[in-house]
Amino acid sequence: MKASFAALALGFAGALGIARTAAATPAALYEWLDDRGDVRISEVVPDQYRSIAKRTDCLSWRKRFAVSRNCFAGFTLADGSLRPGAAQSCGPDLPNPEPVCGPEHWN
Repeated sequence: MKASFAALALGFAGALGIARTAAATPAALYEWLDDRGDVRISEVVPDQYRSIAKRTDCLSWRKRFAVSRNCFAGFTLADGSLRPGAAQSCGPDLPNPEPVCGPEHWN
C-alpha cells in the first residue's frame, strides 16, 4: 500500500509541476521597438506596432537578455551609471524576462 501511495503522490506532484510550468510560459510573445527606441516584449502588440513586431519565445529572450546584461556590465560604473557608448556597443537594453516567463530553472 505504501508503494502505491508514494507512486500516486509522485504522479500527482509531477502533474502539478507540468501544469505549473505550462501555465507560467506564454503561448506567444512578440517583440518590437517603441517610439522611444525601447524594446518591448509582450503577448499583446499595440495596433501601431503590429507591422514591425516579431514573434519570439522565453528561451530566446532569456539568452538575449543574458548577452545584453553581460555587455552592459562592462560599461557599468561604481555608482551604477553607464559609461558613454554603452547603448551603441550593446544595443537596446532588454527587459528582464522573469515577470513574463517566470524564474529560470536550472535542472
